[in-house]
Amino acid sequence: MNRSIEERVASLEQSARTWRRLAAASLAALAIFSLCAFSQPTPTTVSTSEIRLLDNEGRCRILLSARDNNPMVTVLDEDGKSQCSLGAIKGVSGLFLRPSDDGGGAGLTISDKGSLLLMNGAEDGAYIAARVDGESSYLGLFGPDKVQQIAMGAERSQTVLVCQDPSSKAQVSAGMRDGQAGLNLTGHKGTQLVSLLAKDGSTSGVMCFDDDAKPVWSAPK
Repeated sequence: MNRSIEERVASLEQSARTWRRLAAASLAALAIFSLCAFSQPTPTTVSTSEIRLLDNEGRCRILLSARDNNPMVTVLDEDGKSQCSLGAIKGVSGLFLRPSDDGGGAGLTISDKGSLLLMNGAEDGAYIAARVDGESSYLGLFGPDKVQQIAMGAERSQTVLVCQDPSSKAQVSAGMRDGQAGLNLTGHKGTQLVSLLAKDGSTSGVMCFDDDAKPVWSAPK
């Protein structure tokens, strides 16, 4: 009877030792797994097509979007209106500022066709447009009625300046090309009335025309 009890006690002790070894091995494996998990680098890339940054009131104030293959960063006001945007659409990169409630703002775009700058004081107000490419540059000043009043252009072989009266559409234009300079006065009907030409190595002169574009006076004769 005593031997049977001793055998049972020995068997229980052996089982206990076996379970302790298994438990120790399990804890060691868990510790190794935890160390490996925490040693992995923290992910630094977030893959999504749109990110919205909210203010304290839960309103979207900055929008990062890449929908339709058009990356865009937009800053919004408290009413959700765009104030500033930077993006690239169909090969054109641009920066646009629209802080005015009446449509005033500015924009700058760059593409393989050149750079374009546009500034306007209001949606239907006066504005300035400038363009530059590899061959020419242009600056235009437009009045409130979107009528171009002053235009300046520079190309490889010529320079032009045009001033226009917005009410009568009469024009004064001056230009230089191929070593000669000219000044033209145009009436409200678009007919050239006075022409002045100066050229190196040649006789300079002035000519006046009537409303039918026929010469009526010239000097020298």
